[in-house]
Amino acid sequence: MKAKNLVLGLAVAVAAAAALLANSGLLHSALPGGIEDPEPLQRILPTFNFVFYTGVASWMLGATRKVFEPAKFLLRIIRSSNAAVSFPELESRIESITRADGSQLTLKIDAPNKQQMKSQKPSPAILFLHGGGYVLNSPAEYSYLTGNLSSSLGVPVFSPDYRKSPVWTHPAALEDALATLRHLRSNAEAYGIDPERLLLGGDSAGGHLSIGVTLRLLQAGEAVPSALLLIYPATQLVTFCLPSHLENRFDVFLSESTACAFRLAYLVGDTADVPVWKASNHSSPAIRSELAKKFGLPQLASQCPKDIGGAGLDWAISRYEFAYRDWLLSPLFAPDELLAKFPPSLTQTCQFDVLRDEGRMFHERLVRAGAAGGSRSHRHRRYASVHGMYGFLRAGHAPAVAAMDEAKTFVASVLGLDKN
Repeated sequence: MKAKNLVLGLAVAVAAAAALLANSGLLHSALPGGIEDPEPLQRILPTFNFVFYTGVASWMLGATRKVFEPAKFLLRIIRSSNAAVSFPELESRIESITRADGSQLTLKIDAPNKQQMKSQKPSPAILFLHGGGYVLNSPAEYSYLTGNLSSSLGVPVFSPDYRKSPVWTHPAALEDALATLRHLRSNAEAYGIDPERLLLGGDSAGGHLSIGVTLRLLQAGEAVPSALLLIYPATQLVTFCLPSHLENRFDVFLSESTACAFRLAYLVGDTADVPVWKASNHSSPAIRSELAKKFGLPQLASQCPKDIGGAGLDWAISRYEFAYRDWLLSPLFAPDELLAKFPPSLTQTCQFDVLRDEGRMFHERLVRAGAAGGSRSHRHRRYASVHGMYGFLRAGHAPAVAAMDEAKTFVASVLGLDKN
């Protein structure tokens, strides 16, 4: 039986690789009409979804028993496109930060060499928190992204390898991110950076952590970062019935099941309640109506098909109520008085992404709260791509390239690099 399952697993892997290779050219396709003309992605997504769910089927047959194996499989494919990254003009190194308990936190640094550094001293800097659902990835998988930013902008980029779930649960990753920012500020002179021109950003889980760090700084009475770069961030744990959730719940890059598994791993270090959490839609209609009215988010109050299927699951809703009552876990529901103190931000979302609507809703809350000048200082752009599009940046995926260009322009503007 084991041999049969192994053969099946290998067959799935070969078929997946062949399908992905056959369709890889579509990742380079431009989308002339933007979101209104997403045909190339609509052609490629069924192939990715077929590969993903064939992998799920093999898992159910016993080929593997790891909850995150399908996601890890795709991650290895994306990693291959970012492997062996080298920027000759950069000096990359690894350092360690000592946590309060004496353990070590690894910090990757990509910095321009002296010939490439901007003329101004000390230099602005970027603190980037990688994504991966709090479970996957490390700064190494983001070498092309962070190296690209550092090389193009001429500033150092710092990336901590924060603690991962399910071994570590909330707030371990958040504490590591906050400790890194404080370390950079305390040692700014040694790093040759300006602590008052430090931009914080990240994608997906990293975007969520970036928002959480900003809230923690505000609660502690400390200065917030100069700006925030939020790339398809997670912002709430109240519902999975927003339009973007329903439209993309079976998507291969971040399906509803995978998103639930990631979040439960981060919250409690266990994914056993994924079926229950999905069936109960995380929360009751009454709770969502309350939050919708309080924060002016009518989308939350819309009727959800799962409200019927979740009957009798009040115990599950109560068990995880802390996840949407805690601003650090569901920053979409942070009070206006805190959001009003947020720095300028750029939020990037993707059309084919379960997190699309909550990223946009968080941007709208920042604007309404009057944070840093409202709509003049807070930008939002939606791209005709999928969750994790930056993983295909090196392959020349058109929306990812456009998003990176926009991010660089934003960073240069808020850090004053465009004035040199």
